[in-house]
Amino acid sequence: DRHSAAVIGGILLIGGALGIDVIAEGVEAPEQRDALHALGCRHAQGYLYGRPLASDGFAEAYRDSGRGQRSPAAFWAVSGVP
Repeated sequence: DRHSAAVIGGILLIGGALGIDVIAEGVEAPEQRDALHALGCRHAQGYLYGRPLASDGFAEAYRDSGRGQRSPAAFWAVSGVP
């Protein structure tokens, strides 16, 4: 909605002015990702990118990422949006 977009836009402006990368948290749907991207947010985390993993599951997934399984970004739950 309009109010959420204003808040997100403000946070992105503050982060940019301070030279800080802003990471949107809790992104679960492609529509959320797309709306954030349209506002200029380039990093996000949430279930859209991957579910939480135990440390042993993370290590295995990260090793597999080098073999074309998934990008390491998906397992860090941080991704440059599209």
